[in-house]
Amino acid sequence: EFDMSSHEDIACRHGPGAVAENLKSNQKWSELWTKISSGLSQTLDIGYDIFGLSDGRVLSSRTSSNNITNASETQHSVPSGRIAKLISVPKNSTSRRTITIEPCEKQFIQQGYNKVLRDSISQCFILRNCLALTSQYENQVLALEGSLSDTWATIDLKSASDLLSCRLVSLVFKHFPLFLEGLFGCRSQYVTDGKTPYCIEKYAGMGNATTFPVQSVVFAVLAIAAIVDDGRSIPSFWKLRRASRCVRVFGDDIIIKTEYAHTVVNWLSNAGLIVNVKKSFLNGNFKESCGVDAFRGVDVTPRYVRHRPELSSTEASDIAGLVSLSNLFWLDGDYEPSELLRLTVEKRLGISLPLVSRNSSSLGWHSRIDAMDQHGWDNRL
Repeated sequence: EFDMSSHEDIACRHGPGAVAENLKSNQKWSELWTKISSGLSQTLDIGYDIFGLSDGRVLSSRTSSNNITNASETQHSVPSGRIAKLISVPKNSTSRRTITIEPCEKQFIQQGYNKVLRDSISQCFILRNCLALTSQYENQVLALEGSLSDTWATIDLKSASDLLSCRLVSLVFKHFPLFLEGLFGCRSQYVTDGKTPYCIEKYAGMGNATTFPVQSVVFAVLAIAAIVDDGRSIPSFWKLRRASRCVRVFGDDIIIKTEYAHTVVNWLSNAGLIVNVKKSFLNGNFKESCGVDAFRGVDVTPRYVRHRPELSSTEASDIAGLVSLSNLFWLDGDYEPSELLRLTVEKRLGISLPLVSRNSSSLGWHSRIDAMDQHGWDNRL
């Protein structure tokens, strides 16, 4: 299995997202180099090999500051490099969700631990049976199967990342002390709403690159433990492996064999998590998981309007959302709402969008024959 006992396997990198310092791509590298070369790095002594260095502290007479902020430290003395920004993003047309924008250096390290954990999962004989963090497909298939045969139950957690405690993460990863130290070393301990810094009691916000894989592992481990805990025998490797085939987890979406559903719910609740009763379906012919609503083996997922079409916004995310919704309506055969959205978007932009392939990342309309409009050749591209 993958060795998480050493920092040598951490290949850090910058993610595509924003950072708390509002830096662009090349500026992120410049900021990182400045901190490493001046000995002001606040995280673990890893990532220096990116610049061909064995240890950033050799470039400066100053000692690297790797200390974790003391609990008695006042809010106003928290270094800016340790504070994440708290913002909200649209969840749908009527509600929003909070995420964190991480500091540049911490984001850099978090991406490394994110990759290590995902690689470890793919090589683990137990966790790879129930975790596939790059695709929701397995969960969606099991939801459809469960709605037909009622052999699978779907469980949804309420405020999953908000209730993921540091203690619970520590218990799950305690056998990998160096890896656990790294997770907490690159974790933002403070968050600000733009006015006041607050101490984070939970493990991390959804802007932390490690939050999604960490919570997936934690929930999978709880579910597997619930299945093998019969109170009569000691769990073995083979029992754990068999139990892992009765579980499928993607973030806070959990699918479990129906006969173990109530036991798993009890374990999750005892761990301080809250099961979303309205979105969990332990019995019956309706299941919901990873965006798929299934009834008797049929996908009955409604189309959600995540951006209000009557608003005149030309923000890229708003336009892309409306284009995507129009394409989904078209492929479903709902031509009237699809055409209405198409006209709305093109009127707002003042141009006509082309036909593009469904596999293309370009902004445009889809067709059943996957047609594409031909354009000129850009010699400068």
